[in-house]
Amino acid sequence: MQPDGSEPLPLSRQIDQLADQCVKCGLCLPHCPTYQADLTENESPRGRIALLQALANGQLEAAPKLRAHIDHCLLCRRCERVCPSGVAYGRLFDLGQQLLAQDRRPARAARLGLALLTRPVGLRALVRLIVLGQRSGLAALGRGLGLGRHSTLLRRGLTLPRLPWPRSLAPHYPAMTPRRGRVALFTGCVSAAADSRTLGDTIAVLRYFGFDVTVPATQQCCGALHAHSGQHAQAEQLAARNRRAFAGEFDAIIVTASGCASQLLETDLPVPVRDAVSFIANQSWPDSLPVRAGDETVAVHEPCSAQNVLRAANDIYPLLEHIPGLRILPLGDNATCCGAAGSYLLRYPAFADQLRARKLAHVEEQHPDRLVTTNIGCALHLQSGLVEQHNLIPVIHPLTLLREYIEAPA
Repeated sequence: MQPDGSEPLPLSRQIDQLADQCVKCGLCLPHCPTYQADLTENESPRGRIALLQALANGQLEAAPKLRAHIDHCLLCRRCERVCPSGVAYGRLFDLGQQLLAQDRRPARAARLGLALLTRPVGLRALVRLIVLGQRSGLAALGRGLGLGRHSTLLRRGLTLPRLPWPRSLAPHYPAMTPRRGRVALFTGCVSAAADSRTLGDTIAVLRYFGFDVTVPATQQCCGALHAHSGQHAQAEQLAARNRRAFAGEFDAIIVTASGCASQLLETDLPVPVRDAVSFIANQSWPDSLPVRAGDETVAVHEPCSAQNVLRAANDIYPLLEHIPGLRILPLGDNATCCGAAGSYLLRYPAFADQLRARKLAHVEEQHPDRLVTTNIGCALHLQSGLVEQHNLIPVIHPLTLLREYIEAPA
């Protein structure tokens, strides 16, 4: 049922209508990483739109080659940002995957992965095992023995950065300066299990800025990976649960991971969804919140989701400029995807690593003391590459960096 009470159009008709908006001008081609890799039309946004429209109209069958061309898309949505016709490529992609999923069951590994994202207890247990392996030296030993050479999943696991021990959050945190409002924190699935430091730092900064922070206990995964793999029913179930979880008197739903924020923004939640950095950057700085001076160079990685969906990647720079003496510079080639792209780094590791190598080359060239990014997937992917290179530069969230320099109010 549509918001206006009408019945939705058939899936094939929705795809056809969205695809008709593409005028085939080709202005997206220079911005598409997969097209630039081998200059194949079917690996471009224009080509994929044509394939999906032909599939929807019955002119093509869902053959393995067609599926591969669609699956190769990173869904960075750079094409959507530069499109003069305003084609909703992200929406079209999800509908296309939904159509393809009608006669294709996801592989067992994909089903297990998607199921794990909706089971916080299982996800935390997995992270605890990883942390124990890291702290005991088993992960380093495995890397030294080359155990990841024949398994992408094992190699990704062995090169993960040192993760914090998962910890639970309280349901409510009061403001620490004169109260400005009340917000709800979206913790996510991977972030809640593997990035508790960022969540804790974000809560602290929000409290320093005068916000009460509520952490709804019944919230669920944002459903991005489900939607992008054609699992529409599961994505809708998660969205419905989040709509109930975040129903309340909140000024905003704050999200630390820009990828999750992008999905939630298109989920029709009852409260405005805001990326954490953008939300803080657009608040007036409290008079009672001093910041100590810094003396380091920080490179800013701008995730595709922040650039092309949220359109808020630039908010990080004025926020970090509140730290005196900090040298802030954009990471080279920020316009191109780093290769993480949700589950892409597991499905197509060679190309994901190729894209990441370009980013790491810029890290090597720019020599920052630290790298900041607003997306958990990008952070883990980039830090993993640095681990493989024996590079000790940490990759952290901007609000973690900000909290380090803020002199907390008494």
